[in-house]
Amino acid sequence: MLKKEEQIQFSDWVKIPVSMQHQFFELAAAEAQKTKLRLLEQKKRLEELRALLRFEKIAESDEWKNWRIAYVDGSDSPVLSQRLGARFGTFAAGWNIYQGDELKGEKYFSGNMADFETGDIEVTKKTLDLLTVALERDTALKCLEDEKPDLIVIDGSFYGFQTRSRIVRGIKIEQRGFVYGSDLVDHVVKSTSKLLESSRAVGIVKRVTTAAIDGWIIKRDGDDRNVFRTNDRHILSSLMAVGQVFSYTHTFGEASAFNFLSRLASAYRRYVERLGVKDVDVILRNARSEIEAGIRRNLACKPEVVLATERQYLRCNYPAPPFCIEARTGTDVSKILPCLAATHNPATGLPLPLDMIDQNVGLPRGFTREFVEEIEANLVRDSELDKFDLL
Repeated sequence: MLKKEEQIQFSDWVKIPVSMQHQFFELAAAEAQKTKLRLLEQKKRLEELRALLRFEKIAESDEWKNWRIAYVDGSDSPVLSQRLGARFGTFAAGWNIYQGDELKGEKYFSGNMADFETGDIEVTKKTLDLLTVALERDTALKCLEDEKPDLIVIDGSFYGFQTRSRIVRGIKIEQRGFVYGSDLVDHVVKSTSKLLESSRAVGIVKRVTTAAIDGWIIKRDGDDRNVFRTNDRHILSSLMAVGQVFSYTHTFGEASAFNFLSRLASAYRRYVERLGVKDVDVILRNARSEIEAGIRRNLACKPEVVLATERQYLRCNYPAPPFCIEARTGTDVSKILPCLAATHNPATGLPLPLDMIDQNVGLPRGFTREFVEEIEANLVRDSELDKFDLL
């Protein structure tokens, strides 16, 4: 019998009937022509946009080589395990500390949660997500205290956890010392604010959904005829050269404007088609109100707490896209950019140390299942339990 690595791997394409294969070939060819026309038309508009946006070259500096730099990340189990009458999840976080580009130390922390098997599974998933963020923030703050880094880089947006946090606020969760979901959410908000207030933390946002450039075009034109209908990173990938940086603040004037312009881009059609509102300034004011109301509903804090960050993009490599950097408003990120550029991973365009800590704390897909099997093994050895109690 052939070993798994010796078996021939067939393309999924050949697994469907031949007649369907030919149909999909024809569909792909037709779609390629449509896409070609769209890309050629978009290319022309991108060149016009390039002249309107402000791109700067990052300054060369070796100052960062004397810094202590920490990279922090956290992760949770991709799949929950439902065994023993409960839902189980696992999570982890850690830091790697560097002197310049030389690894000097590392530390890791882990946790788990067990929830009732009944009830809304989305609440369970969100609770696990928040527990992971809480551990990551606590890890970052402990790193600041113990290691005294000059710079700490976290993976992700500082307040990216706010989405749908409202669904756990009124729920009794009793996890890791948090009685209610509101206790957990409040802790994450407080620890995130404390991390930002250190003025030594930046976040690298890998999965960008922001469409502030489209919102800016709508505000400029008064309608959405010239928008690209894609996120900012995709647009900037076509415009930015290696070694360039793009700042929302320099382009839009207000540090937090990217939040409101992005909401304008997503809400514009809704206001025009469903509500009959066409005045862009009115829609933009409502978009701002929607964002502020969402922050209060999800996090029960003042909107200015969450909106106290600014973003810019840095491109370190081609063809890798630029990545988004988030920091407290007013932070001089220009001193940090040479470090991020010099230590980037050619394969991803992201800081290599961040890729490494991401890999180290990432929990394999089947880990939680094996974790629960270890729980079961411990229970099987317990003389007070009958085997039927474990069914």
